[in-house]
Amino acid sequence: YTRQIILISLQKGSFYPIWTLALGMPERLNMLWEAFAADNDLVQGVRQILTSVHRLDALRIMDEVISELEL
Repeated sequence: YTRQIILISLQKGSFYPIWTLALGMPERLNMLWEAFAADNDLVQGVRQILTSVHRLDALRIMDEVISELEL
């Protein structure tokens, strides 16, 4: 789900405006997560992820996926 959310966010053009902010990694991950949760197209994926893992683990997984995608 995390990979799908990120890929959809990239398609929608909502990923890089947050990702390129001059903030630390934790802040950028938190802002991305909040943006995903506020997006009507992505909120169901966020909810699904949170049924399986804690939010902090979801952020760690998101960081790993972003690294794998070399974004």
